[in-house]
Amino acid sequence: MIRLGSLVGLPAALEGRMVGRVEQTVLTGDGRYLRGLVIRHGMGGAKWAGRESICLLGEVSVILLARPGRMPEGADFTLTRVKDSDGLNLGRVTDAYVNPRTFRVVALEISLGLVEELTCGRMLARSFAVSPVPAEPGQVILPGEGLLERVSAAGSAWREVER
Repeated sequence: MIRLGSLVGLPAALEGRMVGRVEQTVLTGDGRYLRGLVIRHGMGGAKWAGRESICLLGEVSVILLARPGRMPEGADFTLTRVKDSDGLNLGRVTDAYVNPRTFRVVALEISLGLVEELTCGRMLARSFAVSPVPAEPGQVILPGEGLLERVSAAGSAWREVER
């Protein structure tokens, strides 16, 4: 699995040449898939590399199939607050883990707050929904209790999923 936050700053290459660096990763509105990457080269404007134009999400670079183009509408979408099914604020989304082959989001990394982060670390939510309320786009809803696990405890589980 690849942490989307680890892609920020990586070079994006097309046909062996660097076309820019990854500035931001963008998920689909339902939070289930990587929608695309915002690529910037030098002082030029931001360009868009949609999911269909991404060949490989690597640890040291991103390989593209086509030259990045114009930014689409809604390319600034991010997941924000996390609530439980009763509406209680739990924390915020800090990152997402995706399958590098399918670009499907496997889990969200969640911070429950400074004290909890210092004592327990960040948590992972594998089961989640994104609120369809237009007033609060990107709000994540966790369907029930006991669905969070520690990031460090999930390390061995990731290796099993990748096999």
